[in-house]
Amino acid sequence: MGPEAAQYADCAGQMDKDAFWKYVDAIFENQGGIALATADDKLKELAAANGLDATKIAACAASPQTDAPDQEIIGAGTVPER
Repeated sequence: MGPEAAQYADCAGQMDKDAFWKYVDAIFENQGGIALATADDKLKELAAANGLDATKIAACAASPQTDAPDQEIIGAGTVPER
């Protein structure tokens, strides 16, 4: 699993604070089934299964702002409260 999971999780937090933790938990539980070659498809599937719009989350994750290596730009370290 590569940085895609972090990008998708960041976008989930931006889209729906309540769904964020469910989505992160689903990624964690399914991390063994998320291969780099199929990460986008699996992460979109998990997003939809957790009440998120898979198309919007994929577009967010693919945006230059989310794809930036600088953690401050992608919001790393800012975790929604439970």
